[in-house]
Amino acid sequence: MMDSNDLQVIFGKRNVATRKTAMDDINKGSSKELRKRASTEYDVYSDLMHLYYCKNQFDSHLTFNFLSFCFAKALHYSPELAEAIEAFSNMLRSSLYTKPEAAVPLAQEIKSIRDYVEIQRRISSAIFAEIEVRGDIQSIYIYPFLLIGFVENAFKHGNVADKQHPLKIFLEATSGSIVFAVWNKKTTSVSGRSGGIGFQNTQMMLEFHYQGKYQLEVENTESAHCTKLTLRI
Repeated sequence: MMDSNDLQVIFGKRNVATRKTAMDDINKGSSKELRKRASTEYDVYSDLMHLYYCKNQFDSHLTFNFLSFCFAKALHYSPELAEAIEAFSNMLRSSLYTKPEAAVPLAQEIKSIRDYVEIQRRISSAIFAEIEVRGDIQSIYIYPFLLIGFVENAFKHGNVADKQHPLKIFLEATSGSIVFAVWNKKTTSVSGRSGGIGFQNTQMMLEFHYQGKYQLEVENTESAHCTKLTLRI
């Protein structure tokens, strides 16, 4: 996924909402000068996104050949290790070959989340997580890398090792909206806060792609943290 430096380059220091209004200005029939400036700004954004995508393609062929080699070798000695390598390969492939500015099937995003949780389980046996998905996720498209950020945040800052209070990931898709929620028990460590750069980046991407079409609710209690995202699609 993109880091904060990548997003600063792409979105600039101005409010990210101004990027969204670029195409709105073009379509609303504003003044000729404003339409030209908005069109140029949007073209620059698209070019930068393409450059970021191309950067991620570097040497990907060698990477996947090596991972395939590791998978084949591990399969004979440790099926669990082979499964972890396969899940990681799936996530990496999705990250490299998915263009951030192009919508993808919702099913692809859910697959990435499942792979991410599976990798975490392979790293530590003390991982307890429940994933519930409702609705048709095959025919709905969304912009990539939005949902997984909330899951990463829960693993980074939450307590996911409590069998009695597992991490809960819920998604419900309808023809007009997507509801995605992540609940996690809070950790008692000092670093067990919620938020951070990854969470901020997700908010920035939401504002760019879904300005006025999303609702983000964050519930912070003494013992738990819950994030609920509603997207109108």
